[in-house]
Amino acid sequence: MTTAADVRTGVHGRDAFTDLAIELSPALLAYIARRALDVDAAPEILNDTLFIAWRKRERLPADAVGARMWLFVVARNCIRNHDRAWNRRRMHESSLSELTEAVTSSVDEGGADVRKLVLDLPDGYRELVMLVHWDGFSIVEAARMLGLGESTARTRYARARDRLRAQLEHP
Repeated sequence: MTTAADVRTGVHGRDAFTDLAIELSPALLAYIARRALDVDAAPEILNDTLFIAWRKRERLPADAVGARMWLFVVARNCIRNHDRAWNRRRMHESSLSELTEAVTSSVDEGGADVRKLVLDLPDGYRELVMLVHWDGFSIVEAARMLGLGESTARTRYARARDRLRAQLEHP
């Protein structure tokens, strides 16, 4: 166990913080794993804890008990931060899942056929049509995004439209 004198000076040629981190890491990892909502993230939270504590090591109390308590408080705060972020991610994932479900259920069979036809277009045509019709860009904006001249984009768009019309009229 680290003594009060060792907390500032360190032992074995290392600085005091490194000694304390090595000594307390197993206990900190267990503490974090028991409290974090995402148990699999415990090593990541331990890493954050040690990094933050290292950045603030000048605040490390001189006595061994105080230093241990201080490090566990840093860990508790890292757990709280991680749990908040984890809850936000889960909330967003849930919202995205509901949105994806709503969008995919609203695609009718005809829409699926058109989608397949668009995806079967050659690369230069496909991306242009998708940008214009699915993503709401103008032909000029899509041309800029694809690094094309406006006239080239208009020509490709017209050819793609003609191909799609022909395939829809005569499958």
